[in-house]
Order: sequence, then C-alpha cells, then structure tokens
Amino acid sequence: FDGTTSGDGTLSHDIPKSAKVGALTLWKDKYPTGDKLELSLVLSETPTIDTVGGVKVRLKNLGYYEGAVDVDEIDEALTAALLSFQRDHGLAESGQPDDETKGKISARHGH
Repeated sequence: FDGTTSGDGTLSHDIPKSAKVGALTLWKDKYPTGDKLELSLVLSETPTIDTVGGVKVRLKNLGYYEGAVDVDEIDEALTAALLSFQRDHGLAESGQPDDETKGKISARHGH
C-alpha cells in the first residue's frame, strides 16, 4: 500500500485481522529516492482503555510513554507520561489514569 499522510499527519489503511507483523517506510525527503526511515511493526489488538496496559499502549503511540507496555501496573514512567499528557491537554495533573484523562487519551488516540 502506498499512501500520503493527511494534513494532520495521519495515514490509515485496513489490514487483515490475521496480520501479525508489518513494515512501514517513511520518506523524509523526495519519494522514492530521498532519505527514508524503515520501521518493523508488531501488530496486535489494543487493550481496552480501562486497563493500565491500554493506557500505556495509547500513550506510547502518542509519544508520551517510553516504558514496557506488557506490564499491567502503574510505574514511574506511566505516572510521568500521564502528568505530561494531562499538562499538555489542560487536565488536572494527578499522574493517575482517571476517567477524564482516559477519555482524552482515547479521543487523541482515535479509539
């Protein structure tokens, strides 16, 4: 699939549910001869936002969380990510995944 990002920088494409891995190539310069970035993707279902893992995955995708997403507990990295996200979005800065924060994370993430 070849595509171009929208004005807000998003790109969307349907993939089969059975897909487990993928590759993404982003051109930083002129396509197809310019400088590019190649990424390997591991595809999995996103946990629900009502779980700590679901909050971590979404914050990681949004560029806020840098820790492990396979541990379903609140750690220092998640607390820092939540505080940063809350600050950036005008929410009460608790460092906790409260309902208002989870709602805003879901809205920004797209689900």
